[in-house]
Amino acid sequence: MHFADKTENGQNKREYFFLPLLVLLLFTAVMVTLKRLFFGLDIDEQYAVILAYRIAKGDMLLKEIWEPHQTSALIMALPVWIFIIVTGGTTYLGLFLRLIGVAIQTLTATLWFSVFKGKCGKVVALSTSFLVFLVLPKLILSPEFNNMQIWFFIISVLFTVRGLDRESKADIALAGVFLFLEILAYPTCILVYICFIILMFVLKRKYALILALPSLIGGILLGLFLALKLGIKDILFYASCVLDDGAHSEGVLAKLLGYIKEIPALLLHLLAFAALAALACALVKLILKEKGIGKRDFYRVITFFNTIAFVHQIVSWLVFKTFIFYPQYAYVTLFISGIVVFIGERKELEKEYKYAFFFTYIGNVVALLSILMLTNLNLKATFIHLIPADALAVILICEMYRRDENLSKDRAHAVIFVFAFIAMLFVNQGVLVRTSDEGRYKDVFLVRQKVLSGPGNKIYAAYMEGYELNEDEVLLSSLVPEGAKVLYIGNNDFVYMIGDYEIASPSVISTPTFGENLIKYYEVNPEKVPEYIVVKKGYLKEKEKEFVGDWMESSFETEEIGENEFALVYRVLNS
Repeated sequence: MHFADKTENGQNKREYFFLPLLVLLLFTAVMVTLKRLFFGLDIDEQYAVILAYRIAKGDMLLKEIWEPHQTSALIMALPVWIFIIVTGGTTYLGLFLRLIGVAIQTLTATLWFSVFKGKCGKVVALSTSFLVFLVLPKLILSPEFNNMQIWFFIISVLFTVRGLDRESKADIALAGVFLFLEILAYPTCILVYICFIILMFVLKRKYALILALPSLIGGILLGLFLALKLGIKDILFYASCVLDDGAHSEGVLAKLLGYIKEIPALLLHLLAFAALAALACALVKLILKEKGIGKRDFYRVITFFNTIAFVHQIVSWLVFKTFIFYPQYAYVTLFISGIVVFIGERKELEKEYKYAFFFTYIGNVVALLSILMLTNLNLKATFIHLIPADALAVILICEMYRRDENLSKDRAHAVIFVFAFIAMLFVNQGVLVRTSDEGRYKDVFLVRQKVLSGPGNKIYAAYMEGYELNEDEVLLSSLVPEGAKVLYIGNNDFVYMIGDYEIASPSVISTPTFGENLIKYYEVNPEKVPEYIVVKKGYLKEKEKEFVGDWMESSFETEEIGENEFALVYRVLNS
């Protein structure tokens, strides 16, 4: 059975709401997108941009770039290179990459709508495609590695489902291509690739090889390129240098223990949401004078369970001023609800829904585990990566309401559920702004400072962030010549683009650490020894400060040539 337009009368009636809903959602999407284009400039976004810039400028993978996320920059290096060639510099590069992010988001959401509209109807497909368009894990609009992981995962699922539905080898092959792009975006997502191959082998064995080939071919070509450029021995050496990155070198056991410590709070919140949902269901039954317990009550609890979680999240952000990453339990409640509904409705669901469920849910769990292996974020900050499965969960819940006439009487609950969910997403994606300044909750209504030059030009950052970039631009443009080799000891990576400088650092990660890797880097890359060193005041930890001071004193003859309230600039006399 294909995703054909076989809707019942009740669903057909809902199609009359398609046009006004489309107008409303498009208006909301435009407003949120404009906010994302011009508000907020986070250090993680600067990291993603500068990493692609390094490759576009010719820095060699592994040898000159010791970044854990360097393969993600391969995808965006070509657009960055074209932009630099066409414009002659990096001014407005940030806005350019954000527009590319909008384009990829739009294509992802459009494909979602195309795949699901024939089965669940235009209204539900449109609503969930809006969800896919709206949610970004870090509120960063540029194609950084977290965004690309989610986009390419969703596209892989969609092409897989459509390929199985249509018996299309071309769609399955495209799914394989996007799986390879997901691996480039997040290397540990090779586990997702393995998961997809196993699922395809179990469900439709004849397509397993077609799905597997693009990543195999891509991996072989990339491996051959590196082997020819570096040699196997050097690849292994440089790979060990990348794994020594101080910002992401925490042991697996230490990470696991940290995640385990977060589980009691998660379970406590889920139990509290479930208890409140059961109480709400009991009150409804009492008011309506209903007797007995049946399927309708079970699904009512699911609806209340999620609605309470959505409201809790909104209150956490707006009342308690929690940072945008926390607590994110609402994404878990919706994920769980999708599993419950699928189990309850599995005998009634067409095989295409089953394909979608297996690849989305199992793949999403594996993707989350893959992200936890590489990220330096805590557990609850990664729950938003469950959004692909959450979008499918919304479709399954809507299917549940459509199929059961008794449940259709509870449409008021469903409407509250939908509006609470959209409100939560709107507050998160349309109102909050993630910034580095003080590391706390901020919104679009707080004072902003427009960045006046470079890749961040015309973007409004948090006041001190924007002011610092503007002041550093004035300082460095007068002291450091264009194209000079610069080591920046800080976390505002756009400093490197003030004068189109050559980056003389093993890593430009947004939370950099400075230690023994510096010494090793210049030993194997003597041509990268800096001509100028820029130090952000107050950035270094005490041990790092002591190391950097001793290293500069013993390795170079330097002179301080200028400073402002944020940075010190040194010229290296014996580079």
